[in-house]
Amino acid sequence: MLEPARRKRFQIHLSTALVMMIAAGILIWANVTSEAREIVARDYTYDQEGHAYPIPDPPWRTVRQYGWPLTALVLSEFHPLDHRAHEFAIASVAVDFLVFAVALIVTGLICELWIRIRSAQKEHEA
Repeated sequence: MLEPARRKRFQIHLSTALVMMIAAGILIWANVTSEAREIVARDYTYDQEGHAYPIPDPPWRTVRQYGWPLTALVLSEFHPLDHRAHEFAIASVAVDFLVFAVALIVTGLICELWIRIRSAQKEHEA
């Protein structure tokens, strides 16, 4: 009696999985490392006659931006007030996720295609 044909499952090579894991690690690193900037407010003030005078301890803030390729999260820390604020952009998270998924899929397809081409070349030589 004939056995029913087995359905072909989705499989990738181990080397493809390793390359995809390295690519995912690089993309995660790019998304979680922050770019920090310090923004100083005016460090001087004017009197009624228009003369500028320095402020001894001007207010400033530290801004950290997270996300790649778009900034998805901005954390601001205001000094010397010790006040914190954040801005979260859902659209940027969606674009970042889409870029992440496309990059991993393309990486996997390129690796599998390369393996198949090399395998075909070896079969042709033999």
